[in-house]
Amino acid sequence: QTQIDAWTQEVIDDFNNRDYQAIADRYADGSVTAEQLSENLSSIQDELGAYTGMGTTQYLNGTSNGRPYATDISQVSFENGEGEFRISFFDDGSLAAFYFLRS
Repeated sequence: QTQIDAWTQEVIDDFNNRDYQAIADRYADGSVTAEQLSENLSSIQDELGAYTGMGTTQYLNGTSNGRPYATDISQVSFENGEGEFRISFFDDGSLAAFYFLRS
């Protein structure tokens, strides 16, 4: 789990820095673009304000098309609200999925 924690922190840092290209580049299949991420996330980030920290974390494991992945589900806080990251990684550190849900 320490590797997943490190990868999760990298993706959260990219999110907080609005480095949508870095997140898009991590996708294993290239299915997500920086523009899509920006459209979906930037206004939410404007509303939530600065990142203030992480709360509880859960881990799940699954398989996608025969390929195992691990998911980190982290509760997070911002100046103006709460959220949840659901970030799934294949064993090479590439993204299987990235979701941010506003609480």
